[in-house]
Amino acid sequence: MKHIAMVAVVLLITLTGFTMAQDKTELYNENEGDKAAVKEAVLDYVEAIYEIDPSRIERSVHPELAKRGFYIDNGYQEVPMTFDQLVDLAGKYNKDGKIPDDAPKEVEILDLLDKTASVKLTAHWGIDYMHLAKYDGKWMIVNVLWQSPPPKATSQSNAQLIKVGYGGGMTANDHGVEMIRLEKGRCLGACPVYSVTIKSDGTFRYEGKENVKMVGKYKGTVSKWSYNQLASFINDSGYMQWESSYKNTMSDLATVKTSVALNGEEKSISNYGNAGPATLWAIEQLIEKMVMEGDWEE
Repeated sequence: MKHIAMVAVVLLITLTGFTMAQDKTELYNENEGDKAAVKEAVLDYVEAIYEIDPSRIERSVHPELAKRGFYIDNGYQEVPMTFDQLVDLAGKYNKDGKIPDDAPKEVEILDLLDKTASVKLTAHWGIDYMHLAKYDGKWMIVNVLWQSPPPKATSQSNAQLIKVGYGGGMTANDHGVEMIRLEKGRCLGACPVYSVTIKSDGTFRYEGKENVKMVGKYKGTVSKWSYNQLASFINDSGYMQWESSYKNTMSDLATVKTSVALNGEEKSISNYGNAGPATLWAIEQLIEKMVMEGDWEE
């Protein structure tokens, strides 16, 4: 009897172990299937925008989507987006082919359970963090939080910025910059809208339109030393050789336009959504700072 009982116990343990191993295998296979489905939903999201296919948003994103993001324009600006706005965006944003064929679409699953998942997407416009949930067996994106890449100055840019702060600088005759202009446009949020033109004699004319402390037309002067330092920085940066337009892939962001007159030639650069070089962003910030520190009069 003891022998029979021992055999029964061993058999029970063996069968239990086999059942547990089988359950684990089935669970692993189920998670592998979910993993593929989650990745497919996220690829639908990004490729819908890349390939101008709104139907892929409709099949992968929940209608009660909660989405918001942050882009840089004189500090971070917040932009919310509804499901309908995302569908509309997917249908028109890349019609002119602004997104390159080799644009990134890297999907990293951070956590995956039987009902919910967390994912990181690296795309052309920046980084999206997503929450997904399974509805009637189908994975849907319910939350998205994104931001554009933070500006990173290159070693050359850092050296040039140091030169502006501490270097000897140039005279007006050396740098040849006769005029500098900055124009900030509207966005979906409360972005500042204004324009300012600075001449080489240090005088400036400003017009504030929306979401600024100084609304209306003003004039004033900036330090000639500051102007010459900034002009030297612009000259050294290779501004006149840059592209005339840089565009972010998201909609409803602000456009910052700079213009420089150098030795009789004028160059303008449109920087939508802070998509241009880090040095261009630095020039925009330096222009704004110089004017804010100037002497104002109506």
